Amino acid sequence: MSSANRKEQRVSFQTIPSSKSHRHQTSDSGVGSDFSSSPTPQEYFDLERNHIKLKEEFLATRNKLKEAEAQLQEANARLSAMENTVE
Repeated sequence: MSSANRKEQRVSFQTIPSSKSHRHQTSDSGVGSDFSSSPTPQEYFDLERNHIKLKEEFLATRNKLKEAEAQLQEANARLSAMENTVE
């Protein structure tokens, strides 16, 4: 296959004239067609900041869950020991 044929099969990009400088992938699949433009830098920054905040909250919640599971296992072990001493 010649290099000219390979270039034709690649995804093409076209410049869309607007006040914002961005590129849009041309596609007939309709993926991303719900969005009329790329997010502004401020919107992107806000999304990134919120994403980081959510990741931190997730990690904190996961750590609390691990601690609660460890406490539950300890309580179950104590309960089993107490049940064995009663019997």
